[in-house]
Amino acid sequence: MPANLYETDSTLTLVSAEERPDLIPSFAELGAAVWPKFIGGDAVVERDWDNLFSERLRRHQFLILDRDEQGNEKVLATSNSIPFVWPEPDDDTSLPDEGWDAVLTSGVEAARSGQRTNALSPRSPLSWRPTCAARISPNA
Repeated sequence: MPANLYETDSTLTLVSAEERPDLIPSFAELGAAVWPKFIGGDAVVERDWDNLFSERLRRHQFLILDRDEQGNEKVLATSNSIPFVWPEPDDDTSLPDEGWDAVLTSGVEAARSGQRTNALSPRSPLSWRPTCAARISPNA
């Protein structure tokens, strides 16, 4: 097993949801296994989360794929991020007081309006199939 994903391992592939929109349902499947249920009930998440998979934001959503000996593909992990407008990048206090929710909303609004963004926020940590953690995480 490689020490990290940057080393060569011919069976692992990193793709975006833009490259593989057919795999978008995998985000919900893997996310349900690792995220507490209360997060899905958050009003901002309910309103804005699916926008991460809009045409403008798909390229910021990633999947790690593996192939078995027979060539069958399996999604091992997913990760989400969103570009947003950070008013004053040199001033940490200029980040929104409302935190995670405000960044998600700001990013969705920027994507809808075509506004230029200047920062990228992770939306979720790497979510992987529990049975595959040792395969993709050097610390597992």
